[in-house]
Amino acid sequence: MKRLAIHQKIFEELMTHLAASGEQEQGAFCLLHEGRGKSGSRLLVTEVILPPPEAWERQGVGSLRPAAKWISAVISKAIQTRSGLLFVHSHPNSAFPVGLSSLDVSSFISLAKALAPMLEGPFAAAVVHPEGWSGVVWESEKLVPFDKIVSVGRTLRLLDPAPEITQTKIDSRQRDALGIVHDQLRTLSVAVVGCGGLGSPIAEQLVRMGIAEIILVDNDSLDTESNVRRVFGSTIADLHSSVPSPKVDVVGRHLEQLGLGVNIQRVNGDVRTEAVFRTLLDADVVINGTDTHGSRAVINDLASTYLLPVIDAGVRVSTKTD
Repeated sequence: MKRLAIHQKIFEELMTHLAASGEQEQGAFCLLHEGRGKSGSRLLVTEVILPPPEAWERQGVGSLRPAAKWISAVISKAIQTRSGLLFVHSHPNSAFPVGLSSLDVSSFISLAKALAPMLEGPFAAAVVHPEGWSGVVWESEKLVPFDKIVSVGRTLRLLDPAPEITQTKIDSRQRDALGIVHDQLRTLSVAVVGCGGLGSPIAEQLVRMGIAEIILVDNDSLDTESNVRRVFGSTIADLHSSVPSPKVDVVGRHLEQLGLGVNIQRVNGDVRTEAVFRTLLDADVVINGTDTHGSRAVINDLASTYLLPVIDAGVRVSTKTD
C-alpha cells in the first residue's frame, strides 16, 4: 500500500496557498522522503516550496505549468537535501472530475522521465479537488496511485474523497451515531502493540467497531495462569499445551472467531527489531499498550520520524490510604 502523509501545519500552509488563487489553478513543490514498511511505504512531505514570482509558464482556469527556471531551482534543493519531490496543484472547479486529468498525466510522465533519475527520493504528484485529494508516484517507469493520503497532527485527517462503504444491518446503529467517521473507521489499518490485559480488549473493541485490518504485535507467550484473567480470548486449555501459546495467536484466534470480516495479522516479535517495527509503518494508526520503556521509545521515534499517529495507552492501579 502507498500512503502519502503530510504534517498538519504543512497541510494548512498548502491549503491557504492554493485557496488564494480563487478559480485559477495553483500549485507548489514539496520535499519528499520515503519510509518503507514490510509490504508498503509511507511517503512523507517534509517541506513546502512555494512558487516565487514568475514561477508559472502558464496559469489559468484549467491550466498550470511550472517554468523551467523554477523547476531547476527546485531540483537543486532536492538534490542538496537528498530528497524526493511532490508536485501539488489544485483543481478548484468542482465540475472537474476528481483526480489527475489526461493532461496532468501526460505532463507528469514527461517530467518524471526527465527529473526522477536525478532524485535520491521518490517523485510524485497530487491534485487537490473540492471533494478530496488524489495522487500518483512514479515507480518502475509507471504511475502508481496512492492508496491513502492523510494529514497528521493532533488528529488524523483522511484527505481522499469520502469512501463508498456498503452498509449492512450490523453497521446501522454505529453509522447513525458516527456518520462519516464510521465510514472512515471502516478503511483503517490499526496496529496494537502489546496483547495483554490492556491491548487485547482494545483489539477486540476495534474489531467490533469494524476497522478494515488489525495488526497484533507482541513477543510474549501465555505462560502463567494469571494471564487467563486478563488476556481476552485466552482459556485454561491454552496453558496446558506442550508449547506456550503466543499471545498474538491467542488473541488473533479469538478475534477471528467473532466472524466480523476484519483482516487480522499476527506479528510474534519484538517491536525493537527492524523487521517488526517496519510492520507498523503499514498501519494507519498505532495503539501502544506495551509495558517496557524500550518499546515505547522505539514507537515514539517512529511517530516523529514517519508521521505515524500513535495513541499511547496505559492503566494505573494504585491504593490510597487515609
